[in-house]
Amino acid sequence: VAPLLKPSKYNEDEYIYKEGDDVTSVHFLYAGVAGFVYVSIDNVVYTTISSGDFIGLVDIVSAPKALHAIKGST
Repeated sequence: VAPLLKPSKYNEDEYIYKEGDDVTSVHFLYAGVAGFVYVSIDNVVYTTISSGDFIGLVDIVSAPKALHAIKGST
């Protein structure tokens, strides 16, 4: 599995993906923080995840489109 992992870097306020985007991968947070965002309410972050967490698995398994917007926080 390790050879298939590809590093990506997202800056603060840069979206990893937005609600409705096609989700085709799982993202593992190596460093920093990412936030789940209410796009319809001025991009308010309603919960955060940090190093060691991952995102995307639920979206890949349950729906072909992202159910949430997620962006880099710090």
